[in-house]
Amino acid sequence: MRQIVDNFRLATRAGRVALKALGAGTMTNDLSYFRRRASEERTAALNARDLRVRRVHCEMAERYEDRVRGMAVHHERLYVPLVEAS
Repeated sequence: MRQIVDNFRLATRAGRVALKALGAGTMTNDLSYFRRRASEERTAALNARDLRVRRVHCEMAERYEDRVRGMAVHHERLYVPLVEAS
């Protein structure tokens, strides 16, 4: 049992190192940033009194959300489960 736990820890650590090498750590930070900015732009749009300003904030929110969707798809392609086939 101890060997299985040690192998799992090693595989998990190796997976994190591999994902960092591929830039996944940065990608996660970017995803968080773009999600936050999209939310902020949506809030600004809701609070805007001028219709033109509201429209600009909505467009900015859509741009951030497009980036999030694109990065999420790319991130899913990078993920490779580190389990042994039985």
